[in-house]
Amino acid sequence: MAKRKSKPAPSAKPRLGIHFLILTGKIALALAAVLALLYTLGYAGKSAGLHVASDPRYRVPIAEVQLDPPPPIVRAVFLTEVRSLGNLPEAVSSVDPATMETLKAAFGKHPWVKDVNEIAVDAEGKLRAKLTYRRPALAIHIQGENGLRVVDGTGVLLPESALAEGVPTLLNQLLRTETPAGQRYADPDVPRAAELVGIHLAKTIERTRDGWRIVEPTGRLLRIAAP
Repeated sequence: MAKRKSKPAPSAKPRLGIHFLILTGKIALALAAVLALLYTLGYAGKSAGLHVASDPRYRVPIAEVQLDPPPPIVRAVFLTEVRSLGNLPEAVSSVDPATMETLKAAFGKHPWVKDVNEIAVDAEGKLRAKLTYRRPALAIHIQGENGLRVVDGTGVLLPESALAEGVPTLLNQLLRTETPAGQRYADPDVPRAAELVGIHLAKTIERTRDGWRIVEPTGRLLRIAAP
């Protein structure tokens, strides 16, 4: 009597494939849920941030920003000028991250300001600014203007409020230009003269045919070849 052939055992591959698909689906659903949660939290956080930023309790008037103004300007006048030059509102939010960059740009436009070192909120919630100011280095004569104007050590023209007292003077009269305060004066002799008085102790300096003539506070004469 012939033996019956045994049937082969059913393959496990189809079951493994089904389980893999189910596991992959669960992972995809879990990732989708996590992404949805992160998006919701991010949106809620942004909305909360905007709400806090607009809260009147965190509004700081520009006039109350704490800083040391450049002499001889008083703080109130300086901040009024900064607000005008930067087209700032009357008050800004101390908790809005964009405020710091906005204030840095506004302060950087003032002709007295050389560098904006820091804008920060202190422990009391007040805005404080740390600035580096341009220093008067040379007084210049400009045709058609009464009195002297002042430039810094690189030849940048300072505001009219800058005092020429105690600053070396360039004796040559300069042609009037349209150089605004905060920009280097449009005459090549100015930055060079400012550089020289930063190196040599000088009371006056004059551009001559051959170079420069410097008179020291003691009366001693110093001649420097061009340029």
